[in-house]
This record gives sequence, structure tokens and C-alpha cells, in this order.
Amino acid sequence: MIQQVVDKKGSGGRSKTHLVAMNFGEFCDVMDTYNPSKEMSSNKRFSKSFHGDREFGNDLDAAKKLLWKGYEPQEMKATFAGFETEFEAKTEVISMDIEGHDFDVAAILSGDEDQWFKNKPSGNAPSIHLVYDGNAHCDIKPINFYIQSAVISKLAELLELECRIKVSASYQITDAIRGDTISSNMALFLSVKDYDEPSNAKRLGGVSHPSFFRRNVFSMIENPNGQFYSHKGTQPGWGYGSNAGDLVEESMMSDTFGADYTLRIPSPESIHFKDVDNAVEYCKDMLIKVQTDLSLLK
Repeated sequence: MIQQVVDKKGSGGRSKTHLVAMNFGEFCDVMDTYNPSKEMSSNKRFSKSFHGDREFGNDLDAAKKLLWKGYEPQEMKATFAGFETEFEAKTEVISMDIEGHDFDVAAILSGDEDQWFKNKPSGNAPSIHLVYDGNAHCDIKPINFYIQSAVISKLAELLELECRIKVSASYQITDAIRGDTISSNMALFLSVKDYDEPSNAKRLGGVSHPSFFRRNVFSMIENPNGQFYSHKGTQPGWGYGSNAGDLVEESMMSDTFGADYTLRIPSPESIHFKDVDNAVEYCKDMLIKVQTDLSLLK
């Protein structure tokens, strides 16, 4: 687990943020011993439009099942199926040369997609940290979370064929906590898949479920068992769920998590996840972006 305070320079000056980075097992350990009252947002009354299905959204105990069981609700299964169909029908994925990962910049600029790659001896696969923003404001519906999850799953599946992939959920929130002597901002990074782990669709489906964020991650904002932030008395602030964007710089993420390249995926609030058509186009654009960006790093 990583716990530190990070600095970022912005237009309004420098700002500090509590950065907490955990692997999946560490997050499970924290949640196992946290039992808040019904007054806390992580455990409040169920709302279908907010929490998704009742099986995993009824209360915090129900949401904790997402940690060990993983799940794809019927809505998510339909979204994944529709996304797969649309993606295969609408785009031809430009695969990376199995012999290497050196991109032919001249071919890219010429538009000759079949010649995007130079041959190079294998063994130098780049490491890519795929970081998706998992938080969204209260008006964002569960289906937007499910569509975002489908995009992440497809990108990880395709990029993993030729790269070393790490997938993390990011929750960056301003005014998330109050009573802290250092900062009211928090950034939680949860490792969903590490470089040496195979992709796990059920785990990804569970972490992308709206109640994973709106119950389990809300628990982290509530300072479970008083073990986070500057002291035990730190309480939730007023930001609770809204996405704050980039409180942690990409260069800091690459340095901290050991990646050659970091690909940021926006929150379920993004228009890219409004429907399957938008998601297909976004996924295609991101594949091209990764190929182009990595070529320029050579």
C-alpha cells in the first residue's frame, strides 16, 4: 500500500492531495472490518437509479460481495454483448506486430495502416498503465458505468496481446474529506489487474459496478477505522462522489506505478459512455492514440 501526500501545480497555485494506492487484496482487508451506521452514505437506503441492482447495491454488505464474487448484472451482460457486436462490426483493429513493438512513424503519418510497424527483436514489450476514473456525480445512471466497463475490458484485452498491462481504478475527489490538517482532497488508486496477472472480467465487472463506487469507495472517503489521512478524526466532506479530474499528474503516476506509458480513461460522466455507438468510436480512437504515442517515445 502507498500512502503519501502529493503536490500539483495548477493555475490557482499548488495543491496537495492525499494519495492512497492499494492492490485488490489490501482493499478487501480494509473493507472486511468496516461496518458503518446506516447514516453514512456508504450504507444508506437503496436506490435503483443510483446503486444499480439490489443484489449488490442493497447496502454495504451487499456491495462487499463484489470484492470476492465479482459479477456482471443482466444490464452489464447486455452492454458487453452489444459492445462486442458493435465493435467487431464497425472497426478493424490494427494489431501490433508479434515480433516487436517499434512503431513506424513514417507509415503512420502517410496513413498506410498496414505498415505501421517495423520489425524488431521481441522481448521489449512496453508496459502500459490503463487508469480509469471510476467516480461520477449522482445523476449518472448505472448503464454509463457498465458501458465504461466494456470499453476498459476491450482495451485491456487488445493491448495485452502485445504489451504488459496494468489496470487501475482512480477516484480523485476535491473536498472529499474535512477535518484533515493537510488537505481536503483525496485520490484513491485501486489495482484491478497487475502486470503479471491475467485479465479477470468478473473482477473488472465488479469494480466497475456503480455500487462498488457508491458504497465500497464511499467507505474509503469515510476514513474506515480511522486509519487514513492525517488523523483518525478526519470525516467525509461535501465532494463525496463528483469527479475532480487530475489531482495527480500523469508523470507522477508513471513514476509511482512503473509504467512506460499511462492511458487515462474518463469518468462514466463522459459523453463517450453515453451509448454503445459513442463507446465504439472512443475505443477505436484510444487504440490509435496508444499506437501513435508509443511510437513517438522511441
